[in-house]
Amino acid sequence: MKPCVKMNQLPNLINECLINTKHVENAAIINFKLATVVAASSRFNMQMPQIQKFIEAFKRTPHTRQEGLYFQDRNYTCVRADKHSIYGKCLQHIMKTCIQVCVLKQLKS
Repeated sequence: MKPCVKMNQLPNLINECLINTKHVENAAIINFKLATVVAASSRFNMQMPQIQKFIEAFKRTPHTRQEGLYFQDRNYTCVRADKHSIYGKCLQHIMKTCIQVCVLKQLKS
C-alpha cells in the first residue's frame, strides 16, 4: 500500500493544516528511527539536542508526565504523554497567555 502523503507534501500539509489555523506557531515532523526532521514549518529549525529530547520523552513517558519538558528556553508542564503524543503547556505573563507544544509520532506506512 502506498503512503497517502508523499514526503515533499509534508511541508504543505504542516502549513495548511496547522500553521494556517493560527493556533500553531511552529511544527515539525520527526523520524524517530533516524532522529531527523522530515518536515518543518518555515523558519523552524530543530537542532539534534532538541530532537533527542523529544525521542527520550517518548521513551520515558511516565518521567515526561512527572517532570515536563524543556524546549526552546521554556519549561512545559506535561498535560498528557503516551506512546503516540505528548501535550504540554507553558504559562507566561501571569498565566494570561498559554503556549502549547504538541508532538506527534509519525505513523508507520
